[in-house]
Amino acid sequence: MLISGIEHIDRQAWLQLVRESPTATWFQTPEAYDFYASLPQMMTPFVIAVTRQSSENPPLSNSPLSAASPLSEASPLTNPPLIKGLVLGYVTRDHNPLKQFFSRRAIIYGGPLLADDITDDELKELLYSLSAASPLKDPPLEDSPLSAASPLKNPPLEDSPLSAASPLKNPPLEDSPLSAASPLKNSPLEDPPLTSPIYVETRNFADFSRWRHVFEQCGFRYQPHYDMFIDCSDRDAMLARIHESKLRQIRKAQNEGVEIVEATSGHEVAEFYSLLKTLYQKKVRKPLFNEEFFTTFVAQKRGVLLLAKRDDKVIGGMLCPILSGKALYEWYVVGPAIVTWAAMNYANNHHLPLFDLMGAGEPDVPYGVRDFKLQFGGELHEFGRFTNVNSLILYRIGKAVISITRRLNLLFF
Repeated sequence: MLISGIEHIDRQAWLQLVRESPTATWFQTPEAYDFYASLPQMMTPFVIAVTRQSSENPPLSNSPLSAASPLSEASPLTNPPLIKGLVLGYVTRDHNPLKQFFSRRAIIYGGPLLADDITDDELKELLYSLSAASPLKDPPLEDSPLSAASPLKNPPLEDSPLSAASPLKNPPLEDSPLSAASPLKNSPLEDPPLTSPIYVETRNFADFSRWRHVFEQCGFRYQPHYDMFIDCSDRDAMLARIHESKLRQIRKAQNEGVEIVEATSGHEVAEFYSLLKTLYQKKVRKPLFNEEFFTTFVAQKRGVLLLAKRDDKVIGGMLCPILSGKALYEWYVVGPAIVTWAAMNYANNHHLPLFDLMGAGEPDVPYGVRDFKLQFGGELHEFGRFTNVNSLILYRIGKAVISITRRLNLLFF
């Protein structure tokens, strides 16, 4: 059965899937949802799950898709159905109407959260809720929005006020659903409601090759793309894999008095953000969230912001979500080699066996960032990305607009 909306999803069943799934990342956890939901000016999160009542009652292979419905009456609250697949993502939001119209997209970091025994039919049900290619809907015109039946396309009410239980003000308890004023349904912003995304993209941090045929059947196109892992479980082996030139840079920074600290104040976050924004404007030329994104992450303790400081001045840093007992993630980074070493050292000290450096570019395309990361002993994995384009015309126009605005350093939100 398909379930849409945070208020309909059992958090304990969700957390159980996080613990057991071979595709689990921090970006598919309830904690990540709560973080996204606390930033309604920047994004509107969505969560969709497919459930199975029990192993004794497997789903019918030809059962029709359910609407975005709550748990069925046949499922008592004392015995909730198991979640076999879940998608958590967000639709980007921008106050600039032009950028919002041409760059709106649904991003699913990490890819779907899938049970090892999820069936093809269950995965299809989940993916068709995102896809314009569903045979169970009227196929959309090339430039039409996704169907109204999808939870991604129900725009928030324009005039609804913030509720007292809004995650912006009072984060929900881990086992309690978000209030009816969830940003997925009712945006507290006064500007026009979100329109449907031009495309949906999964940025995979795990191996989805066994399910690739299902994605493609549901209208998703595979794009090769690298991820990179560093094994941090054995400190000596971790050190042995680092290139000598990077070890020299790390030792030099240490000899010059560079220290590594965890950010705790808004002033430190502001210094880090200033460095990061300059990097994105001059070199990266890709979208960057505003400073509130980073101050909120630190204030809510969603992970750690590691800073490199010299003479009490921030010279670099890395924003790192944490999947407890499993992985540390390099989400945003700026600064010298000692910053990457600091993250590796943190992972090892906190018994996080995997350091995921996330994006490492496309195969056969020169990419200096990938070369830099490889010198720390990283191992490349081509997990790729899946993209479902809802509006081909707007997608092509948007790519052109984005290319132009990047050159002009305008695409920042």
